[in-house]
Amino acid sequence: MRLIKNILFIFLASALFHGCIDHYFPGDLKYEQMLFIEARITDEPGIVPYVSFKHTSSLSGNNPWEEPVLGTSGATIYIENSQGERWYFTEQGGIWPLPMSGYLYHLTDPDFAIQVGESYMLYIETQDGHIFESQYEKYLPSPPVEEITYTYDTWETDETGEATDGYRFYISTRAEGEDPLYLRWSLDATYSYMVPYIAEYYWTGSALIDSTNDGLRLCYMDENIKGIYTGTSEGMAINRVTNAPLHGVSRFGDRLQIEYSLHVKQIRMSPSAYRFWNELRSLLYETGGLYETVPFRIAGNISCVSHDDISVAGLFEVAGISETRIFVPSPGDFRVVTDRCVPDTIAAFEWNTLPAGSWIMGEPPVFVTAEARCFDCTEKGGYTQVPPFWEK
Repeated sequence: MRLIKNILFIFLASALFHGCIDHYFPGDLKYEQMLFIEARITDEPGIVPYVSFKHTSSLSGNNPWEEPVLGTSGATIYIENSQGERWYFTEQGGIWPLPMSGYLYHLTDPDFAIQVGESYMLYIETQDGHIFESQYEKYLPSPPVEEITYTYDTWETDETGEATDGYRFYISTRAEGEDPLYLRWSLDATYSYMVPYIAEYYWTGSALIDSTNDGLRLCYMDENIKGIYTGTSEGMAINRVTNAPLHGVSRFGDRLQIEYSLHVKQIRMSPSAYRFWNELRSLLYETGGLYETVPFRIAGNISCVSHDDISVAGLFEVAGISETRIFVPSPGDFRVVTDRCVPDTIAAFEWNTLPAGSWIMGEPPVFVTAEARCFDCTEKGGYTQVPPFWEK
């Protein structure tokens, strides 16, 4: 059980490069020092194969610079295919913000190119003679996403357990050949929204000037979407994943106000990597959390073959990537409820107490203002420049 807590802490408190899981700090738990190894090679353009080492640290924060369980700087690391060809990784340095807690390696050999149907294994030897090896993992490209659909639904929110409603998204994919699909989906989104009020004036702090907020009413917001989303066609008569559930977008807030764009990255992986992610998902969302009794260990595909006294968990992922994006207009079959803006009338004697930078609407003698977020969409964290991928 302590090992599983450590695995989860490392996963949830680190970036994981592709950011599928939010940070999670479960408080002051007892722990054993443990090493986590994360490695990935992929066909995604511009993504360099990497190996990263991370160590558990005290959750109480008493000593974040404590000596790691194993020295991982200066290691010899390579991947090897089934033909015995090898490609070596080079050390990039300590992982920010705690360089002592882990190291990062990249494979930058220009001669390396991932081959369809080929299998690869990972070999690591540290300076003090600890040897880690993975299973051989077969690379298969990811087929195109067949379809993403959405429908009105009601569900419980993760944060409070209260019910909300809106659009729930689903994904379908099929592949040719006999190899079953083992898939994970990484999600992010961009949405457009508009603030409700049109200003005619701007208060500088000492004077009321003619001005407009026209260029600050429409914004775009990016967000990474939490969660682990997996699916497989194993055991199916047709090599197809049908209507695998993704996330839900509530009708409360700005996301569905004008247009919502969902970007899906589909990751095809080996059965062992799929089991790792699927068991992690089950542990997080189906067992009641970290403090429940867990009936299994999360099984990675990297092990220490030279020593049996090292607590290690690791995942070597050989992945094919495909991606798609859809655009969802504001729904017509249910009402979207955005943040409420309450106008406030300005009395003549109140001008000197009004914050500089306030937007004003109305005509004399009745002037009205409101919170800045009701006139300026960037106050909510968005930006006004149209994203290059946005549909015209």
